[in-house]
Amino acid sequence: MKAIYDARYQELIAWLKGARNKAGLTQSDVASKTGRCRIWVAKIESCELECGIMELLAFCRVYRLRVRDVIKEMEET
Repeated sequence: MKAIYDARYQELIAWLKGARNKAGLTQSDVASKTGRCRIWVAKIESCELECGIMELLAFCRVYRLRVRDVIKEMEET
């Protein structure tokens, strides 16, 4: 089964989208800061593309989060 269909994965993506919104960033802002296009961000946020560890690291850098804090948050939910 692909990760994008897993409920926990979808929770992670929803959490990351919330973190983007909380940071006051648009998808275009994130795309610019990661060197990607807005469509890439949109596809990850809609679970059309899988967010691997390198992508997670990129999002965390932009949102000023620690990966371990994201993982801890996901473990507690």
